Amino acid sequence: MKTKYFIPLLFIFSILLIFSCKEEEIVFNVTNVTLSKTTVSIIEGDSETLTAVIAPTNASNKKVTWKSSDNAIVIIDPYGKAQALKAGNATITVTTEDGNKTATCNVTVLAGSVAVSGVSLNKSALTLDEGLSEYLTVTIAPVNATNKKITWTSSNNAVATVEGNGNVTAHKAGNVTITVTTEDGNKTATCNVTVNAVIVVATDVSLDKTSISLVQGNSRTLTATITPVNATNKKVEWQSSNNAIATVDSNGKVTAVNAGTATITVTTEDGNMTATCSVKVFDATSAFTDSRDDNVYSFVTIGEQVWMSENLKYLPSVVGRTTDSNNDPYHYVSGYNGTDASEAKATSNYETYGVLYNWPAATNACPSGWHLPSDAEWTQLTTYLGGEGGAGARLKATGTVQEGTGLWNSPNTGASNQVGFTALPGGNRNAGDTFFDLGNAAYWWTATESSSTNAWRRAVYRDQWHVNRNGIAKEIGLSIRCVRD
Repeated sequence: MKTKYFIPLLFIFSILLIFSCKEEEIVFNVTNVTLSKTTVSIIEGDSETLTAVIAPTNASNKKVTWKSSDNAIVIIDPYGKAQALKAGNATITVTTEDGNKTATCNVTVLAGSVAVSGVSLNKSALTLDEGLSEYLTVTIAPVNATNKKITWTSSNNAVATVEGNGNVTAHKAGNVTITVTTEDGNKTATCNVTVNAVIVVATDVSLDKTSISLVQGNSRTLTATITPVNATNKKVEWQSSNNAIATVDSNGKVTAVNAGTATITVTTEDGNMTATCSVKVFDATSAFTDSRDDNVYSFVTIGEQVWMSENLKYLPSVVGRTTDSNNDPYHYVSGYNGTDASEAKATSNYETYGVLYNWPAATNACPSGWHLPSDAEWTQLTTYLGGEGGAGARLKATGTVQEGTGLWNSPNTGASNQVGFTALPGGNRNAGDTFFDLGNAAYWWTATESSSTNAWRRAVYRDQWHVNRNGIAKEIGLSIRCVRD
């Protein structure tokens, strides 16, 4: 009986023991996913395979899906192969089936190189008037060519030029070829440009000088300026009113022949516009030209001395009346308070009375062959004229403003201009920083100091016969009469 039940029980126990000893199956979940690259650049038409790395490596389910953010730029197959379609940016995303874990890769698709096959211009021929411009438009084939750089050239820049943007500018009548050339392949296109002349009528003509002074035998060239500056016909003719006094050649060169006055006239061929210049010719035996500025000075022999018969006009620079110095050279023009020498020279006071100099400027102002007279040389002059008591009247130019016969204010006592010195009342620039005594007195420097701060001067007055001699501060502005060496 025991044996009868023991065997079945033993079998059942064995079966249970087998099943109880069999291990349970274990599932490993996905914890993360990464890609072999997080960024990649691919040229159009090329591909790149991305690899998904799942953690843990023994994950039970390693299935993934792939997706592109822009299938027009890049597509991705089920195996991670990214195919570049066109230039741009897209994001590739991989997602695990277990846990929806994701990883991304930023993809940049680079344009592939497309060669230039040709170039053309919007015009093959163009006509422009002088001074006008027009843009040419360039078209490169194919439209998606990679390198669209070009250069422009003109076959004759004197006729027409072209800018880097295709702007063609016409300069003078003629024909020219404009060429555009591609950097890729040296493809070219051309445009034939015809430039037509534009006739610009002359409306006026002027001369750089309206009056000049010349010594016999000397010359000076006048310059004619036609308005407008782009007038088509700029031809002119020159003529002298008296060739016995002064001649003029076809280039405007005036040559002094004999003492006297003449008028030089320039006439335009277009419109017969005219301009004139008055020419005064001095006898070479009584005048000279200062080569520094072409001013002409008359001179007169008085006793054994030769004196300029007008005040010096040499003006290398000019200052206003409030600027002075005992040491630094300064130049003034009565009534002018600026610093432009050209403006100062255009004033009537400069033309009539010349320049006022402080003593430091006066000592070096006279032209070559002439010098600033010393105190002793002035005394020699006044002694020759009978002494200081009556020399003033003999030096003064005649006439008065009031009578309309001269530049001296009345009464211009005793004036006779006996020796042709022609003293005019240019006044001075005095210590009060003003221009003083214009029309009433004439003052001249000597080269001799009377003290460390003063120098001797001479003066004549409208209401006196005599010549006044006294020492005066070196910063004062006085006239100069030069005496020949």
